[in-house]
Amino acid sequence: MIDDATLLIPDRLGNNRVDTLGNLVERPGVGLIFFVPGISETLRVNGRARITTDPALLEPLAVNGKVPRSGILISAEEVYFHCGKALIRSDLWNPDKHVKRSDFPSLGRILADQIGGINVEEAERYTAESYRTRLY
Repeated sequence: MIDDATLLIPDRLGNNRVDTLGNLVERPGVGLIFFVPGISETLRVNGRARITTDPALLEPLAVNGKVPRSGILISAEEVYFHCGKALIRSDLWNPDKHVKRSDFPSLGRILADQIGGINVEEAERYTAESYRTRLY
């Protein structure tokens, strides 16, 4: 948080989808919803986003010595809480209702099926390596 009306989200290494930043340039209106595991109420922030590369803003967000290349500055226009009824009804935080990992395809399987040109084993290795070396 920069001030009472401005959030800064660091652009960490991730899925490398630069189209997200392009979308923000074209359509800066954003809506965020914040979940805290185990808490039924959520926080909603609606506002306008812009991209920053200002080192003074980004350097304090370094993790493991890695400063984000850019960040998304959000000027909040609406901030409000949602009651927890939907999360309570969904039983989202109930571990007994969580999907077993083995019942859902891995990201490697999904990538291999959707992208093509890569087999499941390669995609699994790439994903594991990415989690290990490109988290920040």
